[in-house]
Amino acid sequence: VLVCGATPGQTARENYEQIRDGIGTIAGEAAELGIRLAIEPLHPIYAGDRSGICSLRDANLLAAEL
Repeated sequence: VLVCGATPGQTARENYEQIRDGIGTIAGEAAELGIRLAIEPLHPIYAGDRSGICSLRDANLLAAEL
Protein backbone atom coordinates (compact mmCIF):
# COMPACT_ATOMS: atom_id res chain seq x y z
CA VAL A 1 0.00 0.00 0.00
CA LEU A 2 1.45 3.33 -1.06
CA VAL A 3 0.73 6.41 1.04
CA CYS A 4 2.22 9.09 -1.15
CA GLY A 5 3.70 12.02 0.69
CA ALA A 6 3.71 15.62 -0.44
CA THR A 7 6.63 18.02 -0.52
CA PRO A 8 5.77 21.24 1.33
CA GLY A 9 6.04 24.26 -0.93
CA GLN A 10 5.20 22.38 -4.12
CA THR A 11 1.91 22.82 -5.92
CA ALA A 12 -0.60 19.99 -5.92
CA ARG A 13 0.28 19.35 -9.58
CA GLU A 14 4.00 19.18 -8.83
CA ASN A 15 3.35 16.71 -6.00
CA TYR A 16 1.10 14.61 -8.24
CA GLU A 17 3.74 14.46 -10.98
CA GLN A 18 6.49 13.60 -8.48
CA ILE A 19 4.37 10.80 -7.04
CA ARG A 20 3.44 9.52 -10.51
CA ASP A 21 7.08 9.46 -11.58
CA GLY A 22 8.17 7.73 -8.37
CA ILE A 23 5.57 5.00 -8.61
CA GLY A 24 6.35 4.65 -12.31
CA THR A 25 9.93 3.86 -11.37
CA ILE A 26 8.91 0.79 -9.36
CA ALA A 27 5.73 -0.28 -11.17
CA GLY A 28 7.42 -2.38 -13.83
CA GLU A 29 9.53 -4.37 -11.40
CA ALA A 30 6.57 -4.85 -9.07
CA ALA A 31 4.51 -6.23 -11.97
CA GLU A 32 7.31 -8.61 -12.97
CA LEU A 33 7.40 -9.94 -9.41
CA GLY A 34 3.63 -10.28 -9.21
CA ILE A 35 3.31 -7.53 -6.61
CA ARG A 36 0.17 -5.41 -6.76
CA LEU A 37 0.60 -1.80 -5.77
CA ALA A 38 -2.27 0.02 -4.07
CA ILE A 39 -2.51 3.79 -3.73
CA GLU A 40 -4.13 4.96 -0.51
CA PRO A 41 -5.57 8.46 -0.57
CA LEU A 42 -5.57 10.31 2.73
CA HIS A 43 -8.10 12.87 3.94
CA PRO A 44 -7.55 16.30 2.30
CA ILE A 45 -6.59 17.78 5.68
CA TYR A 46 -3.23 16.04 5.13
CA ALA A 47 -2.69 17.53 1.66
CA GLY A 48 -0.16 20.10 2.87
CA ASP A 49 2.61 17.75 3.97
CA ARG A 50 1.52 14.15 4.41
CA SER A 51 -0.26 13.14 1.24
CA GLY A 52 -0.31 14.27 -2.36
CA ILE A 53 -3.20 11.93 -3.15
CA CYS A 54 -6.29 13.03 -1.25
CA SER A 55 -9.24 11.55 -3.12
CA LEU A 56 -10.32 8.33 -4.80
CA ARG A 57 -10.54 10.33 -8.03
CA ASP A 58 -6.85 11.27 -7.79
CA ALA A 59 -5.85 7.70 -6.90
CA ASN A 60 -7.84 6.31 -9.84
CA LEU A 61 -6.39 8.88 -12.27
CA LEU A 62 -2.91 8.05 -11.07
CA ALA A 63 -3.48 4.31 -11.45
CA ALA A 64 -4.84 4.84 -14.96
CA GLU A 65 -1.74 6.84 -15.95
CA LEU A 66 0.53 4.07 -14.75
